[in-house]
Amino acid sequence: MNLFDNALLSQLRNFFQCEYIIPVGSGTAGLYLALKYYGVEGKHVMVPSLACPNICVAVMAAGGIPLIVDVSSLDGNISTNAVKSRIDASVKAIIAVDSFGYPADLKTLKEIASPYGCKVIDDACQAYGGSINGERVGCLGDMGVISFGYSKPIALQGGGLLIVPNKNALNGILELMRTNSNSPVSLFKNWLSLNLSLSSKYGLFKFLTNHGLLNYNFPEILKQKLHMTWQLFEQDLPAVKSNLKKAREIISTLNDIDTFDYIDGDWLPWRYSFMITSGETQDRFLRLSKKLHIKSSRLYKPLNIVSNKFLFRNPYPTSPSKNIFDSIFNLRYATTRNSTNQLIEKIKSFRKFW
Repeated sequence: MNLFDNALLSQLRNFFQCEYIIPVGSGTAGLYLALKYYGVEGKHVMVPSLACPNICVAVMAAGGIPLIVDVSSLDGNISTNAVKSRIDASVKAIIAVDSFGYPADLKTLKEIASPYGCKVIDDACQAYGGSINGERVGCLGDMGVISFGYSKPIALQGGGLLIVPNKNALNGILELMRTNSNSPVSLFKNWLSLNLSLSSKYGLFKFLTNHGLLNYNFPEILKQKLHMTWQLFEQDLPAVKSNLKKAREIISTLNDIDTFDYIDGDWLPWRYSFMITSGETQDRFLRLSKKLHIKSSRLYKPLNIVSNKFLFRNPYPTSPSKNIFDSIFNLRYATTRNSTNQLIEKIKSFRKFW
Protein backbone atom coordinates (compact mmCIF):
# COMPACT_ATOMS: atom_id res chain seq x y z
CA MET A 1 0.00 0.00 0.00
CA ASN A 2 1.28 3.54 -0.72
CA LEU A 3 0.83 4.90 2.80
CA PHE A 4 2.23 8.23 4.02
CA ASP A 5 5.66 8.53 5.61
CA ASN A 6 5.81 8.69 9.40
CA ALA A 7 6.34 12.46 9.58
CA LEU A 8 3.21 13.33 7.59
CA LEU A 9 1.14 10.63 9.27
CA SER A 10 2.20 11.94 12.68
CA GLN A 11 1.16 15.47 11.69
CA LEU A 12 -2.27 14.29 10.61
CA ARG A 13 -2.79 12.14 13.70
CA ASN A 14 -1.87 15.02 15.99
CA PHE A 15 -4.18 17.40 14.15
CA PHE A 16 -7.23 15.15 14.02
CA GLN A 17 -6.48 13.42 17.34
CA CYS A 18 -7.25 10.12 15.61
CA GLU A 19 -4.93 7.12 15.50
CA TYR A 20 -6.12 5.39 12.33
CA ILE A 21 -5.90 7.47 9.14
CA ILE A 22 -5.78 5.98 5.65
CA PRO A 23 -4.68 7.96 2.56
CA VAL A 24 -7.08 7.38 -0.36
CA GLY A 25 -7.40 8.49 -3.97
CA SER A 26 -10.19 11.02 -3.38
CA GLY A 27 -13.06 11.88 -1.07
CA THR A 28 -15.33 9.84 -3.32
CA ALA A 29 -13.00 6.83 -3.06
CA GLY A 30 -13.01 7.22 0.73
CA LEU A 31 -16.82 7.21 0.84
CA TYR A 32 -16.95 4.15 -1.41
CA LEU A 33 -14.52 2.23 0.80
CA ALA A 34 -16.37 3.14 4.01
CA LEU A 35 -19.72 2.11 2.53
CA LYS A 36 -18.27 -1.11 1.12
CA TYR A 37 -16.78 -1.95 4.51
CA TYR A 38 -20.15 -1.42 6.20
CA GLY A 39 -21.89 -3.69 3.68
CA VAL A 40 -24.51 -1.39 2.18
CA GLU A 41 -25.25 -3.67 -0.80
CA GLY A 42 -28.99 -3.64 -1.44
CA LYS A 43 -29.58 -1.28 1.51
CA HIS A 44 -30.56 2.36 1.70
CA VAL A 45 -27.98 5.05 2.42
CA MET A 46 -29.33 8.42 3.55
CA VAL A 47 -27.76 11.43 1.84
CA PRO A 48 -28.62 15.14 2.23
CA SER A 49 -30.54 16.74 -0.62
CA LEU A 50 -27.94 19.53 -0.93
CA ALA A 51 -24.65 17.77 -1.62
CA CYS A 52 -22.18 16.84 -4.35
CA PRO A 53 -23.63 14.21 -6.73
CA ASN A 54 -20.42 12.19 -6.26
CA ILE A 55 -21.85 11.07 -2.93
CA CYS A 56 -24.59 9.16 -4.73
CA VAL A 57 -22.02 7.79 -7.19
CA ALA A 58 -20.08 6.34 -4.22
CA VAL A 59 -23.28 4.88 -2.73
CA MET A 60 -24.23 3.17 -5.98
CA ALA A 61 -20.69 1.95 -6.65
CA ALA A 62 -20.81 0.25 -3.23
CA GLY A 63 -24.13 -1.39 -4.15
CA GLY A 64 -26.31 0.85 -1.99
CA ILE A 65 -29.48 2.78 -2.84
CA PRO A 66 -29.35 6.57 -2.28
CA LEU A 67 -32.19 7.77 -0.05
CA ILE A 68 -32.35 11.54 -0.40
CA VAL A 69 -33.57 13.39 2.70
CA ASP A 70 -34.21 17.05 3.45
CA VAL A 71 -31.75 19.56 4.88
CA SER A 72 -32.23 22.11 7.63
CA SER A 73 -32.81 25.73 6.58
CA LEU A 74 -30.72 26.81 9.59
CA ASP A 75 -27.39 25.41 8.40
CA GLY A 76 -27.95 23.45 5.17
CA ASN A 77 -27.02 20.14 6.81
CA ILE A 78 -29.04 16.94 6.76
CA SER A 79 -32.13 17.43 8.92
CA THR A 80 -32.18 15.26 12.04
CA ASN A 81 -35.99 15.48 12.05
CA ALA A 82 -36.14 14.21 8.46
CA VAL A 83 -33.75 11.36 9.31
CA LYS A 84 -35.79 10.42 12.37
CA SER A 85 -39.04 10.32 10.39
CA ARG A 86 -37.65 8.17 7.57
CA ILE A 87 -35.14 5.79 9.12
CA ASP A 88 -36.00 2.10 9.36
CA ALA A 89 -34.25 -1.27 9.23
CA SER A 90 -33.54 -0.86 5.50
CA VAL A 91 -31.16 2.06 6.15
CA LYS A 92 -27.59 0.83 6.58
CA ALA A 93 -25.71 4.16 6.66
CA ILE A 94 -26.16 7.93 6.83
CA ILE A 95 -23.73 10.28 5.09
CA ALA A 96 -23.64 13.49 7.12
CA VAL A 97 -22.06 16.23 5.02
CA ASP A 98 -20.64 19.13 7.04
CA SER A 99 -22.09 21.63 4.59
CA PHE A 100 -20.52 25.08 4.17
CA GLY A 101 -18.05 24.31 6.97
CA TYR A 102 -20.76 23.96 9.61
CA PRO A 103 -20.55 20.61 11.45
CA ALA A 104 -23.61 18.41 11.05
CA ASP A 105 -25.32 17.25 14.24
CA LEU A 106 -23.42 13.96 14.38
CA LYS A 107 -24.25 13.34 18.04
CA THR A 108 -28.01 13.35 17.41
CA LEU A 109 -27.65 11.43 14.14
CA LYS A 110 -25.71 8.65 15.89
CA GLU A 111 -28.34 8.48 18.63
CA ILE A 112 -31.06 8.10 15.99
CA ALA A 113 -29.06 5.56 13.96
CA SER A 114 -27.77 3.34 16.77
CA PRO A 115 -30.98 1.32 17.47
CA TYR A 116 -31.07 0.32 13.79
CA GLY A 117 -27.43 -0.76 13.61
CA CYS A 118 -26.98 2.10 11.13
CA LYS A 119 -23.56 3.74 10.68
CA VAL A 120 -22.99 7.49 10.36
CA ILE A 121 -20.18 8.72 8.10
CA ASP A 122 -18.83 12.23 8.72
CA ASP A 123 -18.24 13.73 5.26
CA ALA A 124 -15.97 16.60 6.32
CA CYS A 125 -14.64 17.35 2.84
CA GLN A 126 -15.94 20.95 3.06
CA ALA A 127 -15.16 21.54 6.72
CA TYR A 128 -11.93 19.99 8.02
CA GLY A 129 -9.98 22.40 10.15
CA GLY A 130 -13.03 23.13 12.28
CA SER A 131 -14.10 21.47 15.50
CA ILE A 132 -17.11 21.19 17.77
CA ASN A 133 -17.03 20.58 21.52
CA GLY A 134 -13.27 20.06 21.25
CA GLU A 135 -13.48 17.31 18.62
CA ARG A 136 -12.13 17.78 15.12
CA VAL A 137 -14.58 17.71 12.25
CA GLY A 138 -14.01 14.44 10.40
CA CYS A 139 -13.76 12.46 13.64
CA LEU A 140 -17.38 12.86 14.76
CA GLY A 141 -18.91 9.85 12.99
CA ASP A 142 -18.27 6.12 12.82
CA MET A 143 -15.85 6.97 10.00
CA GLY A 144 -14.77 10.29 8.51
CA VAL A 145 -13.87 11.39 4.99
CA ILE A 146 -11.53 14.23 3.98
CA SER A 147 -10.88 15.51 0.44
CA PHE A 148 -8.02 17.45 -1.10
CA GLY A 149 -9.88 17.89 -4.39
CA TYR A 150 -10.95 20.98 -6.28
CA SER A 151 -11.83 24.03 -4.12
CA LYS A 152 -11.52 22.16 -0.81
CA PRO A 153 -9.73 23.78 2.21
CA ILE A 154 -6.55 22.16 0.84
CA ALA A 155 -7.02 21.98 -2.93
CA LEU A 156 -4.48 19.61 -4.49
CA GLN A 157 -6.96 18.52 -7.20
CA GLY A 158 -6.83 14.95 -5.87
CA GLY A 159 -6.28 12.73 -2.85
CA GLY A 160 -8.11 12.35 0.44
CA LEU A 161 -8.18 10.67 3.84
CA LEU A 162 -10.39 8.06 5.46
CA ILE A 163 -10.48 8.27 9.26
CA VAL A 164 -11.45 4.95 10.85
CA PRO A 165 -12.25 4.04 14.49
CA ASN A 166 -10.02 1.06 15.24
CA LYS A 167 -7.43 -1.41 13.96
CA ASN A 168 -10.06 -3.88 12.74
CA ALA A 169 -11.58 -1.21 10.52
CA LEU A 170 -8.10 -0.16 9.38
CA ASN A 171 -7.21 -3.70 8.32
CA GLY A 172 -10.61 -4.22 6.69
CA ILE A 173 -10.30 -1.05 4.60
CA LEU A 174 -6.72 -1.85 3.60
CA GLU A 175 -7.82 -5.31 2.47
CA LEU A 176 -10.60 -3.74 0.38
CA MET A 177 -8.04 -1.43 -1.20
CA ARG A 178 -5.72 -4.35 -1.98
CA THR A 179 -8.58 -6.35 -3.49
CA ASN A 180 -9.78 -3.47 -5.64
CA SER A 181 -6.30 -2.34 -6.62
CA ASN A 182 -5.27 -5.86 -7.68
CA SER A 183 -8.37 -6.56 -9.75
CA PRO A 184 -7.80 -6.99 -13.53
CA VAL A 185 -9.60 -3.69 -14.21
CA SER A 186 -7.48 -1.77 -11.70
CA LEU A 187 -4.25 -3.35 -12.95
CA PHE A 188 -5.20 -2.32 -16.49
CA LYS A 189 -5.90 1.24 -15.30
CA ASN A 190 -2.53 1.38 -13.54
CA TRP A 191 -0.74 0.06 -16.64
CA LEU A 192 -2.40 2.74 -18.76
CA SER A 193 -1.49 5.49 -16.30
CA LEU A 194 2.17 4.43 -16.41
CA ASN A 195 2.41 3.99 -20.17
CA LEU A 196 0.33 6.85 -21.53
CA SER A 197 1.77 10.31 -22.06
CA LEU A 198 -0.27 13.35 -21.09
CA SER A 199 -0.09 14.56 -24.70
CA SER A 200 -1.55 11.34 -26.08
CA LYS A 201 -5.13 10.82 -27.21
CA TYR A 202 -5.88 9.27 -23.82
CA GLY A 203 -3.82 11.73 -21.78
CA LEU A 204 -6.88 12.82 -19.80
CA PHE A 205 -7.20 9.26 -18.48
CA LYS A 206 -3.62 9.40 -17.20
CA PHE A 207 -4.28 12.77 -15.56
CA LEU A 208 -7.43 11.51 -13.80
CA THR A 209 -5.75 8.31 -12.64
CA ASN A 210 -2.68 10.11 -11.32
CA HIS A 211 -4.93 12.48 -9.40
CA GLY A 212 -6.81 9.71 -7.63
CA LEU A 213 -10.12 10.07 -9.44
CA LEU A 214 -10.08 6.61 -10.96
CA ASN A 215 -8.25 4.62 -8.30
CA TYR A 216 -8.28 4.01 -4.54
CA ASN A 217 -4.70 4.86 -3.58
CA PHE A 218 -3.47 8.35 -2.72
CA PRO A 219 -1.74 9.81 -5.82
CA GLU A 220 2.01 9.36 -5.41
CA ILE A 221 2.74 12.66 -7.17
CA LEU A 222 0.77 14.62 -4.54
CA LYS A 223 2.36 13.27 -1.35
CA GLN A 224 5.19 15.78 -1.06
CA LYS A 225 2.87 18.61 -2.04
CA LEU A 226 0.44 17.64 0.72
CA HIS A 227 3.25 17.58 3.28
CA MET A 228 4.26 21.15 2.46
CA THR A 229 0.71 22.43 2.05
CA TRP A 230 -0.48 20.88 5.30
CA GLN A 231 2.21 22.73 7.27
CA LEU A 232 1.04 26.06 5.80
CA PHE A 233 -2.60 25.11 6.41
CA GLU A 234 -2.02 24.47 10.12
CA GLN A 235 0.15 27.56 10.45
CA ASP A 236 -2.45 29.88 8.88
CA LEU A 237 -5.54 28.25 10.40
CA PRO A 238 -6.03 30.56 13.43
CA ALA A 239 -5.69 33.68 11.26
CA VAL A 240 -7.98 32.25 8.57
CA LYS A 241 -10.72 31.50 11.09
CA SER A 242 -10.38 34.95 12.64
CA ASN A 243 -10.60 36.61 9.22
CA LEU A 244 -13.68 34.62 8.22
CA LYS A 245 -15.45 35.64 11.42
CA LYS A 246 -14.66 39.27 10.59
CA ALA A 247 -16.03 38.70 7.09
CA ARG A 248 -19.24 37.33 8.56
CA GLU A 249 -19.63 40.36 10.83
CA ILE A 250 -19.38 42.69 7.82
CA ILE A 251 -21.73 40.65 5.62
CA SER A 252 -24.32 40.44 8.39
CA THR A 253 -24.66 44.25 8.30
CA LEU A 254 -25.72 44.29 4.63
CA ASN A 255 -29.41 44.73 3.89
CA ASP A 256 -31.25 41.86 2.14
CA ILE A 257 -28.43 39.35 2.77
CA ASP A 258 -29.00 36.63 5.37
CA THR A 259 -26.12 34.71 6.93
CA PHE A 260 -26.47 31.21 8.31
CA ASP A 261 -26.80 30.97 12.07
CA TYR A 262 -23.39 29.40 12.59
CA ILE A 263 -22.52 28.23 16.05
CA ASP A 264 -20.16 30.47 18.00
CA GLY A 265 -17.47 27.88 17.69
CA ASP A 266 -14.34 26.79 15.94
CA TRP A 267 -15.71 26.44 12.40
CA LEU A 268 -14.04 26.69 8.99
CA PRO A 269 -16.26 27.41 5.97
CA TRP A 270 -15.45 25.71 2.68
CA ARG A 271 -16.70 28.84 0.95
CA TYR A 272 -18.45 31.66 2.74
CA SER A 273 -22.16 31.06 2.15
CA PHE A 274 -25.16 33.34 2.62
CA MET A 275 -28.69 33.68 1.26
CA ILE A 276 -30.36 36.28 -0.98
CA THR A 277 -34.02 35.57 -1.67
CA SER A 278 -34.93 38.49 -3.92
CA GLY A 279 -34.16 38.03 -7.62
CA GLU A 280 -33.54 41.76 -8.00
CA THR A 281 -31.07 41.74 -5.10
CA GLN A 282 -29.34 38.67 -6.54
CA ASP A 283 -28.79 40.48 -9.84
CA ARG A 284 -27.46 43.49 -7.96
CA PHE A 285 -25.07 41.29 -5.99
CA LEU A 286 -23.74 39.60 -9.14
CA ARG A 287 -23.19 42.92 -10.93
CA LEU A 288 -21.33 44.41 -7.98
CA SER A 289 -19.24 41.25 -7.43
CA LYS A 290 -18.15 41.33 -11.05
CA LYS A 291 -17.28 45.02 -10.85
CA LEU A 292 -15.14 44.50 -7.72
CA HIS A 293 -13.59 41.21 -8.94
CA ILE A 294 -15.06 39.23 -6.05
CA LYS A 295 -15.25 35.52 -6.88
CA SER A 296 -18.64 34.02 -6.11
CA SER A 297 -20.46 30.84 -7.08
CA ARG A 298 -23.74 29.00 -6.67
CA LEU A 299 -24.25 25.56 -5.15
CA TYR A 300 -24.83 22.04 -6.41
CA LYS A 301 -28.35 21.48 -7.65
CA PRO A 302 -30.49 19.56 -5.13
CA LEU A 303 -30.00 15.83 -5.61
CA ASN A 304 -33.72 15.18 -5.99
CA ILE A 305 -33.59 17.39 -9.11
CA VAL A 306 -30.34 15.93 -10.45
CA SER A 307 -31.60 12.39 -9.83
CA ASN A 308 -34.37 12.80 -12.38
CA LYS A 309 -31.94 13.81 -15.10
CA PHE A 310 -28.54 12.27 -14.40
CA LEU A 311 -26.99 8.91 -13.49
CA PHE A 312 -29.59 7.55 -11.14
CA ARG A 313 -33.27 7.59 -10.28
CA ASN A 314 -34.70 8.59 -6.93
CA PRO A 315 -37.95 6.76 -6.15
CA TYR A 316 -38.42 8.61 -2.86
CA PRO A 317 -40.28 11.81 -1.95
CA THR A 318 -38.56 14.96 -3.17
CA SER A 319 -37.17 17.67 -0.92
CA PRO A 320 -38.09 21.37 -0.68
CA SER A 321 -34.37 22.21 -0.65
CA LYS A 322 -34.63 23.87 -4.08
CA ASN A 323 -35.78 27.02 -2.27
CA ILE A 324 -32.50 27.02 -0.34
CA PHE A 325 -30.49 26.28 -3.49
CA ASP A 326 -32.14 29.17 -5.34
CA SER A 327 -31.06 31.59 -2.62
CA ILE A 328 -27.52 30.48 -1.76
CA PHE A 329 -24.39 32.28 -2.89
CA ASN A 330 -20.78 31.52 -1.98
CA LEU A 331 -17.73 33.74 -1.75
CA ARG A 332 -14.62 31.88 -2.88
CA TYR A 333 -11.13 32.13 -1.40
CA ALA A 334 -8.07 30.04 -0.65
CA THR A 335 -7.71 28.84 2.95
CA THR A 336 -4.68 31.02 3.66
CA ARG A 337 -4.01 34.13 5.74
CA ASN A 338 -3.30 36.29 2.65
CA SER A 339 -6.35 35.16 0.69
CA THR A 340 -8.76 35.77 3.57
CA ASN A 341 -7.13 39.15 4.31
CA GLN A 342 -7.86 40.09 0.70
CA LEU A 343 -11.43 38.78 1.06
CA ILE A 344 -12.07 41.13 3.99
CA GLU A 345 -10.81 44.14 2.03
CA LYS A 346 -13.02 43.25 -0.93
CA ILE A 347 -16.07 42.84 1.31
CA LYS A 348 -15.36 46.25 2.84
CA SER A 349 -15.32 47.73 -0.67
CA PHE A 350 -18.51 45.84 -1.43
CA ARG A 351 -20.19 47.39 1.62
CA LYS A 352 -19.39 50.92 0.41
CA PHE A 353 -21.29 50.34 -2.84
CA TRP A 354 -24.11 48.21 -1.39
